[in-house]
Amino acid sequence: PSESPSDIPSFVPSEFPSDIPSKQPSDRPSDNPTTSIKPSATPSVAPIGPPTKKPTSAPSAAPSKAPSTSAPTKAPTKAPTSAPSKAPTKSPSISATSAPTKIPTKSPTKAPTATPTTTDCTDSTTYTFLVDVNDAVVDCTWLTKRNADTRKAKYCPRAEIKTECQSTCQYCECVDDTSHTWELSSNGNVVDCTWLTKRNTSKRLAKWCGEVEDYCTLSCESVGTYQC
Repeated sequence: PSESPSDIPSFVPSEFPSDIPSKQPSDRPSDNPTTSIKPSATPSVAPIGPPTKKPTSAPSAAPSKAPSTSAPTKAPTKAPTSAPSKAPTKSPSISATSAPTKIPTKSPTKAPTATPTTTDCTDSTTYTFLVDVNDAVVDCTWLTKRNADTRKAKYCPRAEIKTECQSTCQYCECVDDTSHTWELSSNGNVVDCTWLTKRNTSKRLAKWCGEVEDYCTLSCESVGTYQC
């Protein structure tokens, strides 16, 4: 700088900054403050003004000297348990068998049957009945000696004959005809074989089985002249 300052300041600043700062600061700040080209060599000791409300757009160059968070807790929340909750069992709940229960069989116990077993379905060799046209006494074999289809269609539906000539009439199981129904004269209701044994069984069987035993063969067995 000049050895003695001028009485009146210059209106235009010098082209280049002075190498040595002025001995005394100026009375008032400059109208246009200058900006330093390079940052200061060391950071300022105290912060400048209050903290900003929003975070900076970019992270700071150097990390902070101390963490911003509070100190960690002095001790863990809970101490571990001193011992397990339960001691293990001294031995298994059930001991193993000393040996297998049985030696396996060398072969299957029984071989399967070649054909399934069926109930006895044969014709009676002693049973006889009367032919309608001439009252001739015949047995089950008569049904197939001649005109087999016609004879079986006429005689096999009869309860007494089909329960004795089971094989010929193909009636191997004593059952009721589930499709047969009739009308009661007293009230006009239509009933089937199951009606006979639902209520007042003895009375109904005695009254109706003479008419329907050929269809309700099983239900009427107890009052019929045959046996299933």
